[in-house]
Amino acid sequence: MYMDGASSKEGCGAGLLLISPTGRAGLCLKGVLYRKSYLQQRLKCVTPEKGSYVLRELHEGVCGNHVGPRVLAKKGMLSRYYWPTIFWDSAELVARCKSCQLHAPIHHAPTQEMIPLHSPWPFFQWGIDLLGPFPRAPRGYDHLVVAIDYFTKWVENVNRTILHGLKTRIESARTGWLDELPTILWVYRTTPRTATQKTPFVLTYGTEAVIPAEIGVPSSRVQYFAVQNNEEEMRLNLDLLECRREEACIRMAKYKRQVARYYNARVRHLSFKLGDLVLRRNSVSRAGGTGKLNPNWKGPYVVKEADRAGYCKLAHLNGDEVPRTWHNSNLRLFR
Repeated sequence: MYMDGASSKEGCGAGLLLISPTGRAGLCLKGVLYRKSYLQQRLKCVTPEKGSYVLRELHEGVCGNHVGPRVLAKKGMLSRYYWPTIFWDSAELVARCKSCQLHAPIHHAPTQEMIPLHSPWPFFQWGIDLLGPFPRAPRGYDHLVVAIDYFTKWVENVNRTILHGLKTRIESARTGWLDELPTILWVYRTTPRTATQKTPFVLTYGTEAVIPAEIGVPSSRVQYFAVQNNEEEMRLNLDLLECRREEACIRMAKYKRQVARYYNARVRHLSFKLGDLVLRRNSVSRAGGTGKLNPNWKGPYVVKEADRAGYCKLAHLNGDEVPRTWHNSNLRLFR
């Protein structure tokens, strides 16, 4: 008896119903095996070789588009084809597609954990950064050198605060950025910081500065100001300054732990080893155009050196070394 249940080689045209160990029904009709599906009435069973051809046509053929592995497998089944490894083959094909890798989305998740830096006392550790360029001001100024005590804030946050303040002040005052800079710095020094719950001014001098609003609408300390008592209170504040700084240091350490815990929860660890093929982020390397139709990644390149800090030295496939080192946050593995 033949597969379709007939006694002759030509067959009778009737099908043979097959039941798999998992309970899924199949049908053998005129020597062709079909699988019952919830998407279609039945799916034609093909070999992995023919299935690979179907996936390539659906993925990169004339009527194909570069979709993800799940959608690609679904399109294959909607086209009425099936083989046992369709989902694994789809994932492998998408992972190794060069076009998909070059145009893959930029990953924004951090690749290394944050390690907070703690300053034991004020003015012990400083951070310095360059902010700019700005429109050229009188006497040729177009950059700011920002120096901040790590006890009160991180230099990156100060840069953002200064830049935001300059943008909003210039928009409303219609003056040059250099004219507004003293005001921005004064605002920063007299505004309580989230990490310490204190202003940088009071942590430096022990007493809060009197701001213009307290003069326009007299506050209690302005209204009941007494020279003799004020002098005595100022000296007392200086004696209590160390205690205030210690309290602020404890708050700062707690705040940094909270920030690091939130940051590290989003870390996606990424490391490379010698000989790996990688792609560089195009927006950083500037190896190609950055237009809408240009790829997000360029490569592949070969990893020649990799350290624990996440920095790699790369080379072209012909062996020529790529200038500078590259952090793993700007790289992705090429398959």
